[in-house]
Amino acid sequence: MNRIRRAVLRSAFLFKDRRSGGLRAYETGDEARAIDWHASARAGAPQVRGAGGHVTLAWGAIVDASRSMLAGRDRSLREAAREAAGFWRECAAPGDSWIDVDSPAQRDLSSALDRAIAVLPAHSALLVAGDFFDLPAVPGALLYAAARRFDCTALVARDPWRDDLPLAGFVAVADLETGDVRRLFIGARQRMRFQREAAARERAALARLRQAGWRAATFCEGDGARAVLRAFGAS
Repeated sequence: MNRIRRAVLRSAFLFKDRRSGGLRAYETGDEARAIDWHASARAGAPQVRGAGGHVTLAWGAIVDASRSMLAGRDRSLREAAREAAGFWRECAAPGDSWIDVDSPAQRDLSSALDRAIAVLPAHSALLVAGDFFDLPAVPGALLYAAARRFDCTALVARDPWRDDLPLAGFVAVADLETGDVRRLFIGARQRMRFQREAAARERAALARLRQAGWRAATFCEGDGARAVLRAFGAS
């Protein structure tokens, strides 16, 4: 059982009814909160309820399909997000199930989460990879509802030009989402402001997701799979 799947199982156990799982011996790496102390006292050794190797999981992923995910230097953020989703799927063990969550009708993060809640069984492992530009518009209750129902991992796209905006002087800038073009002046002060605001948006997204009970990390165009490991503290 790979490290990510084990972590998901431990997390899934923690929000299940403690009476629902079978007992097994404590293993190194199990969380102390998962120990059933009454059963341990009876057995004379630490016992954990649920999260054994026989437990199956359902897995699903949401990949942001917005046009802003086409941004990138060497490849698009969307490609990196798809790589992360592919790696996520490979974390499933024999007997686990994969359920397609993405839908053509999915217009934004809120509708994507609504669909996930509708199609995924409770205690599933859910990955969401995107730029989360519309996160401020997502009701907090929806984020909390997803975290209560699933083990939720979010990968927030880092702006490809956050640390090195390659623009100077008067430039025409196109909005990937709308196609609107604006003429702007970019100087040293504007580049520094862009870097600060991009970093601040990233921190705010991570903080809001974690506060809602999600596991969260950033990813860039070059590290879709590694970002999943990083979210679990495995990289």
